[in-house]
Amino acid sequence: MKSYYHSGIAASGIVKDIEIYLPLEELIDIEKEKNRLKKELNRFQELIENVNKKLSNSAFFKKAPAEIIEREKRKKAHYELTFNKIKNNFNILMGE
Repeated sequence: MKSYYHSGIAASGIVKDIEIYLPLEELIDIEKEKNRLKKELNRFQELIENVNKKLSNSAFFKKAPAEIIEREKRKKAHYELTFNKIKNNFNILMGE
Protein backbone atom coordinates (compact mmCIF):
# COMPACT_ATOMS: atom_id res chain seq x y z
CA MET A 1 0.00 0.00 0.00
CA LYS A 2 1.37 3.40 -0.97
CA SER A 3 1.23 6.19 1.55
CA TYR A 4 1.09 9.88 0.76
CA TYR A 5 1.61 12.71 3.20
CA HIS A 6 -1.45 14.77 4.05
CA SER A 7 -1.68 17.81 6.25
CA GLY A 8 -4.51 19.62 7.94
CA ILE A 9 -7.81 18.30 9.18
CA ALA A 10 -9.14 15.42 7.13
CA ALA A 11 -11.61 12.60 7.33
CA SER A 12 -10.07 9.28 6.45
CA GLY A 13 -11.18 5.78 5.64
CA ILE A 14 -9.79 2.57 4.26
CA VAL A 15 -11.39 0.82 1.31
CA LYS A 16 -9.75 -2.50 0.47
CA ASP A 17 -6.04 -1.55 0.65
CA ILE A 18 -6.51 2.13 -0.14
CA GLU A 19 -6.48 4.79 2.57
CA ILE A 20 -8.55 7.80 1.55
CA TYR A 21 -8.22 11.31 2.97
CA LEU A 22 -10.87 13.96 2.47
CA PRO A 23 -9.56 17.43 3.38
CA LEU A 24 -12.30 19.00 5.46
CA GLU A 25 -10.85 22.50 5.57
CA GLU A 26 -11.67 22.92 1.91
CA LEU A 27 -15.24 21.66 2.27
CA ILE A 28 -16.66 23.06 5.50
CA ASP A 29 -16.30 26.00 7.85
CA ILE A 30 -14.36 24.25 10.63
CA GLU A 31 -15.39 26.65 13.40
CA LYS A 32 -19.09 26.41 12.48
CA GLU A 33 -18.85 22.64 12.44
CA LYS A 34 -17.11 22.57 15.84
CA ASN A 35 -19.91 24.72 17.29
CA ARG A 36 -22.58 22.52 15.71
CA LEU A 37 -20.95 19.39 17.10
CA LYS A 38 -20.65 20.95 20.57
CA LYS A 39 -24.41 21.61 20.53
CA GLU A 40 -25.09 18.04 19.43
CA LEU A 41 -22.80 16.67 22.15
CA ASN A 42 -24.68 18.71 24.76
CA ARG A 43 -28.05 17.56 23.40
CA PHE A 44 -27.10 13.89 23.47
CA GLN A 45 -25.51 14.26 26.91
CA GLU A 46 -28.86 15.56 28.18
CA LEU A 47 -30.72 12.69 26.52
CA ILE A 48 -28.36 10.19 28.13
CA GLU A 49 -28.73 11.82 31.54
CA ASN A 50 -32.54 11.81 31.24
CA VAL A 51 -32.74 8.14 30.30
CA ASN A 52 -30.23 7.29 33.06
CA LYS A 53 -32.47 9.04 35.60
CA LYS A 54 -35.43 7.06 34.39
CA LEU A 55 -33.53 3.77 34.45
CA SER A 56 -32.16 4.43 37.92
CA ASN A 57 -35.62 5.17 39.32
CA SER A 58 -36.88 2.11 41.23
CA ALA A 59 -40.50 3.27 40.87
CA PHE A 60 -40.09 3.22 37.08
CA PHE A 61 -38.91 -0.40 37.20
CA LYS A 62 -41.81 -1.41 39.48
CA LYS A 63 -44.54 0.22 37.35
CA ALA A 64 -43.25 0.05 33.77
CA PRO A 65 -43.91 -2.98 31.57
CA ALA A 66 -40.80 -4.92 30.51
CA GLU A 67 -41.08 -3.74 26.90
CA ILE A 68 -40.97 -0.10 28.02
CA ILE A 69 -37.88 -0.76 30.13
CA GLU A 70 -36.21 -2.50 27.19
CA ARG A 71 -37.13 0.41 24.91
CA GLU A 72 -35.47 2.83 27.31
CA LYS A 73 -32.35 0.65 27.43
CA ARG A 74 -32.23 0.62 23.60
CA LYS A 75 -32.64 4.39 23.55
CA LYS A 76 -29.76 4.74 25.98
CA ALA A 77 -27.53 2.51 23.84
CA HIS A 78 -28.47 4.48 20.72
CA TYR A 79 -27.82 7.83 22.43
CA GLU A 80 -24.44 6.67 23.72
CA LEU A 81 -23.41 5.33 20.32
CA THR A 82 -24.44 8.56 18.62
CA PHE A 83 -22.70 10.64 21.30
CA ASN A 84 -19.47 8.68 20.76
CA LYS A 85 -19.64 9.13 16.98
CA ILE A 86 -20.18 12.88 17.36
CA LYS A 87 -17.36 13.05 19.95
CA ASN A 88 -15.03 11.25 17.55
CA ASN A 89 -15.88 13.72 14.77
CA PHE A 90 -15.37 16.62 17.17
CA ASN A 91 -11.98 15.25 18.22
CA ILE A 92 -10.93 14.96 14.59
CA LEU A 93 -11.78 18.62 14.04
CA MET A 94 -9.86 19.53 17.19
CA GLY A 95 -6.84 17.69 15.79
CA GLU A 96 -6.88 15.01 18.50
